[in-house]
Amino acid sequence: MKISHRILAGLALVAAAGASHATTVTLSTTLDLTQSGLGGGGFVSAGQGFSPDPFTPFALEVGDTLDFTIDFLGNQSLTLYGPDLIWAFIYADTVSQVTGTGTLDLFDSNGIAFLSSNPLVSTEGDVHYGQQFTSGDFNGGYPPVLTFYGLHFNGTITGYSGGVTSRLYSEPELVTNSVGAAVVPEPATWVLLMVGLGIAGASMRRRRAVVAA
Repeated sequence: MKISHRILAGLALVAAAGASHATTVTLSTTLDLTQSGLGGGGFVSAGQGFSPDPFTPFALEVGDTLDFTIDFLGNQSLTLYGPDLIWAFIYADTVSQVTGTGTLDLFDSNGIAFLSSNPLVSTEGDVHYGQQFTSGDFNGGYPPVLTFYGLHFNGTITGYSGGVTSRLYSEPELVTNSVGAAVVPEPATWVLLMVGLGIAGASMRRRRAVVAA
């Protein structure tokens, strides 16, 4: 059975340049995966939500492009076992079917794309825009074990339904679907974890010594 994983990503609005049409909105964030928690055999419940939203809602019209990058803090990585879906998206204020075309890149530890999708044309509904990239959207598919250090989605909106021509967006998210997942924290976090384990171990040894006495 697949486990759905959600990461709430509070993003900073970096740029929204151009005229009323063919605008590119660039978003970027650094996400601390260790704040998300592990459980149930997979990566679950990020707890990274921001209230209020850290940036002012922005508009995307038909023809506009969303350039959306998520880097993981330090040298953190996310490993998906049996990956099926990676979906970076943002919420909208209006219900509408939205058609778009885009690509997804996954970063290695040097911030270089090592896995890039084919161009995807898809329609999604309701109150979000991003695109859901499954294994079939990559040449050769996802590997059985997939480790990456960040990602980049670049997508252009080609149409809305119901006479909608523009929507306001905010509250970006990242969703993955896999059999299981694991986070490798940055080296500094490992040091803190080892120190904590050492203190706990010393405390247990002292406790046993007192009991023995």
